[in-house]
Amino acid sequence: MRTKSDTLTIKQQVFVQKVIELLSPTKAARIAYPDCKDPKDIAKKNMRKPKIREALDGLMQDSGITQQVAIKRAREIIMQPKESDAVSVAGLNLVGKWSGWEAPRGKVEMPSVPKTPGEIDEMLNKMRGDTWRAS
Repeated sequence: MRTKSDTLTIKQQVFVQKVIELLSPTKAARIAYPDCKDPKDIAKKNMRKPKIREALDGLMQDSGITQQVAIKRAREIIMQPKESDAVSVAGLNLVGKWSGWEAPRGKVEMPSVPKTPGEIDEMLNKMRGDTWRAS
């Protein structure tokens, strides 16, 4: 590990190694924390810890997995998709999650659906950019 592995507990070191091997933080938590009742929760918490993220980043760097490599592969998949790309996409998704490269999430609020003819006219006028109102 490129990072100071002495700053990680033994269980955290096992967790990091197993995340890379198994490609699943939850499965890694089951192995690293066998007495834990909620491995999914432990996995979530661990994946947010800076020391663990740093250790994962170090292992990915050592393996040649960088953001540039991931972007290049994603571009290949988008430009020339193949049936066998599903595994690559899943791997890129995991790498993105581990590295914090995933798109920010936000709450999308849907506009209310017009119910009366007057509301429909008002909505259409807004969409057209008109200031004219039906009387």
